[in-house]
Amino acid sequence: MNAMTDRDVLAEARESAEHLRRVLAAIDAGELTATPTEYAAFQGAIVALDALSAE
Repeated sequence: MNAMTDRDVLAEARESAEHLRRVLAAIDAGELTATPTEYAAFQGAIVALDALSAE
């Protein structure tokens, strides 16, 4: 089993935040739908992932 390094975790956090940004863009463009609660959760997750990757 490979242990993840801090660098790996930070890279995954950045990638996840970018993916969620693309999801929000698709919602904004009408390509996907989400409830206001789901949309806010995506936004909150982006903030958390950005904070994690900034450390």
